[in-house]
Amino acid sequence: MTAGRPGPAPIHVPFIVMSVVIAVFGGFVLAIELTLLGALGISNAAWVAQAQVHGHLQAVGFVGLFIVGVAYHLVPGFTGGRALPHPALVTPSLYLIAGGVLARAIGQLGMPSPAFGALAVAGALAEAAGALCAAANVVPGMSASSGRGDPTGPFFLAGTTWFAIQALVGAGWLAATAVGRGSVVPPDQDGALTLLQFFGFHLMFILGVGVRSFPVFFGATRLTLRAVAVPCIAMQLGLALLLVRPMGLAGHAGGGVDGIALLLLGLGVTWMSGLFGWWRPPQRVRPVSRGFAVTLQLALGWLTLVGLIAIGTGAGSLLSGAAPAWNVLDALRHVFAVGVVLTTMVAMAQLILPEFASERFSGAQSPMRGLALGGALAIATVLRAAPRFLDGWLPVPITEWSMTAGGVIALTVVVIFAALFLRGVRRHRALLARFAALAASGEAWALHDASPEPPDRGARA
Repeated sequence: MTAGRPGPAPIHVPFIVMSVVIAVFGGFVLAIELTLLGALGISNAAWVAQAQVHGHLQAVGFVGLFIVGVAYHLVPGFTGGRALPHPALVTPSLYLIAGGVLARAIGQLGMPSPAFGALAVAGALAEAAGALCAAANVVPGMSASSGRGDPTGPFFLAGTTWFAIQALVGAGWLAATAVGRGSVVPPDQDGALTLLQFFGFHLMFILGVGVRSFPVFFGATRLTLRAVAVPCIAMQLGLALLLVRPMGLAGHAGGGVDGIALLLLGLGVTWMSGLFGWWRPPQRVRPVSRGFAVTLQLALGWLTLVGLIAIGTGAGSLLSGAAPAWNVLDALRHVFAVGVVLTTMVAMAQLILPEFASERFSGAQSPMRGLALGGALAIATVLRAAPRFLDGWLPVPITEWSMTAGGVIALTVVVIFAALFLRGVRRHRALLARFAALAASGEAWALHDASPEPPDRGARA
């Protein structure tokens, strides 16, 4: 590092920037467009294909890239300072996942044209290659961490594994659709893929970070590998069963298998959320950060609701032998996507990423920010999910307008988060440059005198 100049951007920054670009200009635009078209009574094969593309852009392009980037940032710290084993694969994983998501989206929107079909399949294979690159950097260190009894390890390993599995399976299903000159992946396959992305990929990484930090925030008992083993195994079994019916292995018991899968997932999710003690007042959190801890409480409350809905839906499906109702599953997906995943991303990023830590160090972070963003996302969650629960009771235009409003609010929060993150990147780089300059001049002692003392010095986060 040259004196006065910071080094290259931290490893997670390009992943987060690219993820937000895909979300703002792809996933959220389609989300709002689709509900607007629904309000106007327009729903056809093209609409369904766009809905599938919207879901994939958000699940893999937005959340997926975000998680991979943050995982690269966290894994060295989780493994005792060990460097990523294959740093040369970091940049390829960014381009493979981002480029693959975009190629898959453009290709599916142009199917059943053979050229666009080939582009979609190529994009899906690139995503799978990117997922394998990520696994090469995450699995070795977290395997060793699991061997030492760290409860984070199994969740990171499961999340990485399901990320690769859903990518490979999804590429196969998309290829079969392209060969058949279709543009819509069969609903049972697309639905299973989405649940694998949500519960197998996203949730496992959230829980992996959560088993370390959430009990600290909320004064719960420190979690051990033994404490999380049963719910973790239950969720893995449920995820595996999600593949049975779309792969044609269930015979006439499809609804029952789906029911067991949801029941196991719901039990595991509810069990894990209960271990975090999220209903307690936040502890060991600086006053300026407590708004984000409250936002995490909202996210974990939504997670508990997701678990209870999955238990009820799974039990009902198991008893009736019928597949779960589509509107309940759609509501479940929106509660999870906005209430759990997006809310957790917005809150945890501002608690653990260095770009926001620099804000706290300089006194530039408002203590009300977390409450404002968390409250807005809670409203967006209700607007996106509640109408689906009331399907058949509300007129269709009201449902679609409500979901449109929820999408606009969620998009606004993501744009605000992106602006704050980019500002944090600039300030963090300036702070590093200041450190470097002071160190070079032998005046590093002056930094403390020139900077406001952070509040509550004995607290964490």
